[in-house]
Formats: sequence, C-alpha cells, structure tokens
Amino acid sequence: MWGFSMGARNAASFAVMEPTRVAALVCGGGGPLPASEGARERTLDLAELVKTVDGMTLVLRSMGTPDEGISLSLLRNDPAALSAAMAGAAEWRPAADDVDAPSLWYMGSDDDGGFWAADIELATRLGVETHLVPGADHVMSFRRADEVLSFVRPFLERHRR
Repeated sequence: MWGFSMGARNAASFAVMEPTRVAALVCGGGGPLPASEGARERTLDLAELVKTVDGMTLVLRSMGTPDEGISLSLLRNDPAALSAAMAGAAEWRPAADDVDAPSLWYMGSDDDGGFWAADIELATRLGVETHLVPGADHVMSFRRADEVLSFVRPFLERHRR
C-alpha cells in the first residue's frame, strides 16, 4: 500500500486496522511519525484555512506552488470534507510501532527540513527503510516520480506476496 501526505497517514491507518491486508507500506511526505510539538495546533489551523478556496490556495502556496493541474484538482475537493479530515487527523495519528508491514518512508529534504533525528532513530529501531529526495519540498517529492520509483519499486518487489 502506498500513500502520500495525508494519503500516507490514511495508508498507515489502514495498515494498523487491517494488518493482514497490507504486504508492505510506503509513506511519502508523511506517515506514522510522532507529531512534533505544536503539530496538532498547526494541523487544526490548516484545517480551518482549507474551508475556503482562498485558504486552500494559500495552503498550496505554503507547500511549494504546485503546477496548475494539481492546484485545480485539489481545489475541486469539497473544502468542508477536507477540513473535517484534517481536523480528525490532528486528533489521531497512526503509530509506527503499530504497523506490522515492512515499511518505507520518504520525503523531500526541503519538506520541513526532512526527517528529524528522532524519526531516523524510530525508523532504525523498527527496521523501516528511509529515503530523502534531495532538494525537494513537499510537492516536488511527489512530482519527482522517476526518482521516487527508483527506490519504491525494488522495495515493493521484495515484499510482494
């Protein structure tokens, strides 16, 4: 199972709730990492912002302006539903310790400064494979698919059932 950003959190949640259905877990741009101090409040602030198209546009710019196609696609989402999902995510996060599946986490080196030392320690303890996409922010670590696939494909092949 593979998810990116909020999708990574959703994929990790599914892996926790349905462990027999997930052979391997790939989390890009986020995942089952402990929340940093103030993360709950920041997520709730973002949830409030995305309730409007103007707020969503502001959030997109803060992540690194995606191309027009991605922006238009995201702006077609139901703002109230996205806001509710983000608010819910602020209240509960899947824990990496609860994921049974072999896991790979990746993010851009410029996405909130990359992995924190505590994230790498946790990944090492759990046997999680980690990768940084050099010079990529949140959006670009999604868009640089060829680079990401170079380490995700072999990981998924190794853990295919």
